[in-house]
Amino acid sequence: MVSCPLCKGILPIAEGTATYSVEGIGVALDGMKAARGAALIASGSKGAANR
Repeated sequence: MVSCPLCKGILPIAEGTATYSVEGIGVALDGMKAARGAALIASGSKGAANR
């Protein structure tokens, strides 16, 4: 779930990468979509996903 400052709502994440997963669920990355088409914005400047 993510918060949307524009609509002031809490939205479920709608996308996740098939390349990386946590407990079988695809990891959401910067620019992917939440419900209603809202784009995810990374809260940190650095991150890493290792195979």
